[in-house]
This record gives sequence, C-alpha cells and structure tokens, in this order.
Amino acid sequence: MNKVNGNVEQAGKKPKIIFGGNEYSVDDLSNKAKNILGFLRRADEELADLRYSLDKVNLARKQAIADLSDALNEKDI
Repeated sequence: MNKVNGNVEQAGKKPKIIFGGNEYSVDDLSNKAKNILGFLRRADEELADLRYSLDKVNLARKQAIADLSDALNEKDI
C-alpha cells in the first residue's frame, strides 16, 4: 500500500508530497491528483476523529465495568 507523506509549506518553499518513493510538488499536480489528495487528507482526518471517538467509548466502557464490579461487590448496610 502506498503512503502519502506531505510537507507543510515553509517560508518560500512549495508544498511537496512523497508518494511511491517519488517527490511531487503539489502546485504541479493535475486537478484530478489535487482532488484525490484532498480526499485522502479528509479521509485521514476522519480516521483520526473515529479513532479518538473509539478510544473515548473504550475508556467509558472500562469505567462502566469497574463501576459495575464495585456495585456488585457492595454490601447493603
């Protein structure tokens, strides 16, 4: 699977990506390639958001299991 690595534009430098071991200037890409690159960036953002949400749910679930364990082990006074 190919990875896309992008560099943030720095003072006077054009943004570039590395794909398949080759470096490309983003400015020189076709409109189709730029659109696909934008889609990939958005997909990566969505994956990061979903991982964060999944981590939150897992953490809440672990806490609920701990709370249930405490509740089941409580003795009525």
